[in-house]
Amino acid sequence: GVGKTTLAIHAAHALRADFADGILWANAAITNPLDIAQSWAQAYGYDFSGLSDLESRAAALRNVLAAKQVLLIFDDVIDAANVRPLLPGGAQCRVLLTTRNHDVASALNAHSRQPAELALEAGVDLLELVVGAARVHADPTAAQRICAIVEGLPLAVEIVAQRLKSRPRQSLGNMVARLEDSAHRLDLHISDRAIRAAFEVSWAQLDEEQKHIFSTMGVFEGRSFAVPALAYVAERDEAEVEEIVWSLQALSLVGADGGAR
Repeated sequence: GVGKTTLAIHAAHALRADFADGILWANAAITNPLDIAQSWAQAYGYDFSGLSDLESRAAALRNVLAAKQVLLIFDDVIDAANVRPLLPGGAQCRVLLTTRNHDVASALNAHSRQPAELALEAGVDLLELVVGAARVHADPTAAQRICAIVEGLPLAVEIVAQRLKSRPRQSLGNMVARLEDSAHRLDLHISDRAIRAAFEVSWAQLDEEQKHIFSTMGVFEGRSFAVPALAYVAERDEAEVEEIVWSLQALSLVGADGGAR
């Protein structure tokens, strides 16, 4: 929900002129590597349907791209193994990938950049852009409170803004009251975009112990905590909990505050 895909889209538009042979995009979370290779080959008039194994199809794709100036974008990579065979060998090709998992970026030797949450002023600017200046200026305190409640999460701010836009009679104050009810915050959605859906993608990747530890974090109600305290509440060994916390951090589900918390 921090805007990885949106950032990749903006990057693609900004870099379009630098890649004479185009930009290739794949949703790596839901498309298997064989289909990605076939789709990208078809973009240049080739048919790889006769190549049934990934190794052959990936090699053929590398040959197609060898002399081309192309930006390859792999969006929402969950498993590095699904992307690695498709990485190009051509000196003029570049790769941009988005992922929730820092370990995936490391496994692919990628230079990582972490999208930041929106600052309060930027969040209010986004509300104003979507909802309109008049409504935001009519209740600036509520606008700031909306952004504070969702903690600057770009997806959440955008969904709230779109909901307000589609409900011109709803006040920002009424939306604040809606968001104050934390039990329903995850249910915010607009069309096919939902905070819960974004969270569930990451949740589905967790094993039972990771789910247990992550759920236990709820007792701290969003406040910072130390691993020993979490281990005590979760009734687990401290070293085990520390490893799980590291794995959750790699999945961007929890962050460190710069100290030991």
